[in-house]
Amino acid sequence: MEAIRPLLYTIAALCILSGNAWGDDINYASGYKNKLEPFLEKNCFRCHGEKVQKAKMRLDTPRFKPTDPDSFDFWQNVLDRIASGEMPPPEKTRSGKTVVAKPNLELTADAKKISEWLSEALEQASAQASKAIRAKGKGTLRRLSRSQYANTVHQLLGSKASKLLINTFPEEFLDEGFDNIGSAQVMSDFLISHMIKTAEDAVEYTDFDRKTATREEFKEFATLAFRRPVTDAQIAPYVRLAEKATATRAYAAILCSPRFLYFYEDPGKLDSYAIASRLSYYLWNSMPDKTLFKLAAEDKLTDEEVIAEQVERMLKDKKAELFINNFLRQWLHLENITLLPPDEKKFKTFYDDALEDAFTTESFMVFKYMVDENRPVTEFLSANYTFINNDLAKHYGLDKVDKYDFKKVTLKDPSRGGLLTQGAVLTSTSNGIETSPVLRGIWVLQNILGLKKPDPPPNVPALAVDTRGTRTLRQQLSAHTKSSRCATCHRHIDPLGFALENFNAIGAWREKYENNARVDTSGKLPTGQRYRNIGEFKKALLSRKDSFTQGLVSKFLTYGTGRKMHGTDRSEIKKIASKLKRSGYGLRDLIHHTTASKIFLNR
Repeated sequence: MEAIRPLLYTIAALCILSGNAWGDDINYASGYKNKLEPFLEKNCFRCHGEKVQKAKMRLDTPRFKPTDPDSFDFWQNVLDRIASGEMPPPEKTRSGKTVVAKPNLELTADAKKISEWLSEALEQASAQASKAIRAKGKGTLRRLSRSQYANTVHQLLGSKASKLLINTFPEEFLDEGFDNIGSAQVMSDFLISHMIKTAEDAVEYTDFDRKTATREEFKEFATLAFRRPVTDAQIAPYVRLAEKATATRAYAAILCSPRFLYFYEDPGKLDSYAIASRLSYYLWNSMPDKTLFKLAAEDKLTDEEVIAEQVERMLKDKKAELFINNFLRQWLHLENITLLPPDEKKFKTFYDDALEDAFTTESFMVFKYMVDENRPVTEFLSANYTFINNDLAKHYGLDKVDKYDFKKVTLKDPSRGGLLTQGAVLTSTSNGIETSPVLRGIWVLQNILGLKKPDPPPNVPALAVDTRGTRTLRQQLSAHTKSSRCATCHRHIDPLGFALENFNAIGAWREKYENNARVDTSGKLPTGQRYRNIGEFKKALLSRKDSFTQGLVSKFLTYGTGRKMHGTDRSEIKKIASKLKRSGYGLRDLIHHTTASKIFLNR
């Protein structure tokens, strides 16, 4: 064991690998001086200037240098706030005792022009910077996630190994909703000790039959475990360990090696072995198979056509269900159903009819169907079908189907269909007792509109809401829009959540609250489109399908590469989204486009 431990502790000290490799500056000074700065001075400096910095943002001093990473992210945030209509805030006038906010049409027109100029400037900066970054590398050192570790050991050692693994590992930190993001991963004493014990138990107590081994057998196993060829020098320590201790101990040491635990990706263009691993952990959540290894050995995975053929082969394999299940659970935050389970007394049917399993099965089958049939990603919003069993049909108020078997059904009512009306999404964005328009609004903002959740102002206490005389959540949460510190964010978040108020905390339809007050789902998007009900809400969201598509591309790339997307990825993401639009928005096409992208094939 002591032979393994020093090797492992080096992992904890590994630095994040990132570069500041940006190209020469583009001259943006003229555009900033003549266009952006006057607009900011007129409309923004009073709240984000020398004396006052709301939301910890100051706009009168930051240097406009979008080819610098920090500057790029700063101005991208400014653009998002302006483009969404969140900033500048509407004019406020007093009518008696009431403060009335109304849009300034002149300001709105100016903001649109500024958004267009700033968007173009950042687009140019992104394209320029990405070329330099791809040459020197970008991203962080990343290791196998819990599920990737378990699946890989299962594949290496046999079926019994899976029973020894995940439950003993600590939960992963999530970033962008995913558990495989290198910048969020940690290596602690606790995790190291569990990896050591798990590796030993996996080798000792499974159907893995190599209790003795030759140098060549060690080399064969290490090549699979490290996901690339190994040299005699690299395998020598494990051979010596087997001679001094046991072969079992040596095999366990291989499963604790940084070459096993971490992805080997040189900066710049990935080699065929690294691409094989990216493809397999993206689409199978596990190690490459013999076909991918063979193609990597022949250095054929740098060929776009070969990659496309392999993606198609992998999606047809049953192991692709691991991708669908893992991506879907994290994208939709389905773990929240377990973390905040519905109240047993209030929602008895949730438990009597095993609705949690039914919800996740519905989401899985819809997603799988869309991949298999290459259905447009817009059907995540507008689908007129779903997959249900009889218990779920009863819950949704639909016609009966087979009690246990799930069946694809056509939906006639626009109140159902798409992600927003699935029980899994509606339950995971509630709090287990009641609906939460704020949680649901944030989910729509991030996952549908592709906008980041604004950070709350510092040192803001919980609102002391006077609920006397109120009968609905809308009335209770109106305090958000009355508070000047909260209104800027919540006037965009809350209406998105209220649009889903016809669905209770477990996704059942309701016209009225328990107190018989009528549900009001009307509102408008941050960009101004109004809606009265869930059907109109979905149509309004579809009017922003380009933003939705870009956000979805970003999610798939984040999951597939194990890193967050940055401003410098903006140009490539838009290119992928444009390709997807031209090909009909197909979900299977989206996967193909992401795996063929410069982002996916470079570190």
